[in-house]
Amino acid sequence: YMSIGRYGQSAHHLQSSWELNRQLFGDESPETVRTMVPLANLHRSVGSPQAEDLVSEALTKARRIFGAEDAHTLSLENILGCIYLDQRRYAESKPHLEAALDGRVRILGRDHRDTIESTNNLALLHLADRDFVQAEKMLKRVLDAIVSTAGDGHARTLTPMSNLGVFYMTRAATEKRTDAERARDTLAKAAPLLSRCLDLSRDTFGPTHPETFASRNNLASLYRTQGETETAIDLYRQALDAQARALGRDHRDTLITMENLIHLHRELGQAREAAAVHAEIIGDIHALPAGRHFLYHPADQGWRFLEAGKQPAAGWQTADFDDGGWQAGSGHFGYGDGDEDIELPFGTDPDAKPMSYYFRTTFE
Repeated sequence: YMSIGRYGQSAHHLQSSWELNRQLFGDESPETVRTMVPLANLHRSVGSPQAEDLVSEALTKARRIFGAEDAHTLSLENILGCIYLDQRRYAESKPHLEAALDGRVRILGRDHRDTIESTNNLALLHLADRDFVQAEKMLKRVLDAIVSTAGDGHARTLTPMSNLGVFYMTRAATEKRTDAERARDTLAKAAPLLSRCLDLSRDTFGPTHPETFASRNNLASLYRTQGETETAIDLYRQALDAQARALGRDHRDTLITMENLIHLHRELGQAREAAAVHAEIIGDIHALPAGRHFLYHPADQGWRFLEAGKQPAAGWQTADFDDGGWQAGSGHFGYGDGDEDIELPFGTDPDAKPMSYYFRTTFE
């Protein structure tokens, strides 16, 4: 069920299996810990807030029961590393992803499916850290390994092909700052990869599978980067409508697509269209799960933000707080994805970026 995107049915069976093993064998039994691995992977796949705690608990037990280089332990190392990667906690992600890859190479060999998975995940970490040389080398190695064993039309090629396409988009965004021609050449490498991903995912899984949604979203982002905004809006719209029906309005992937579409409308000065998308998906803000509250306002809205690593004084959330000593800016903030208006400073160590920044603005 999980492999075809039917997460609800998958969760029911995996949760039942885990609870049954706990009743029969106890919390610390090998059988119970083994059933935690696919359940942990499911929680990570759907962005569950319980994922980190569940995986951390399972990993601690697996290390104690099976040892550091058991296949189940290495799977949990990989899952926890991916959770931290998803959360942009790169310094915490790295030791887990490296442990998973090193152990799998020793136990399973470089060409094993699990080793290839770990290679791919570590490549994504290198991409996040802007180590483009290492990321490209590893992503190409992953794609070549799968094509050589499964063929270029196999469903297993989707993830590495998509990741390589996204890599070229990310690198092009960085190159655009200093060399526009080189950035265009890099972007041209992404187009056939991402187009192929959408065709392959549709043919293999159908139009309502999460892989197809992701492929359509990535292709929309490519068109957006190339300035073909009407095509990008159409693709985002298709993905959003299908995700809302198949996954639900509050699913992580639906919300990501929503934010992409809203951000594009705002870039084009289409505030009314952006607000309509927000209202359509979010609806009643009080019906959202705890912690999922969204506020959108014009892209040129001014912000005050506190210098990296500093804690704000008491009362900083109040309207009459004096933020005259804070830095000022507007638009999209970030750590250097290439599309920011303001790149936030993080010091000299990219593995030790501040976990929190503090921002102030006004709204009605």
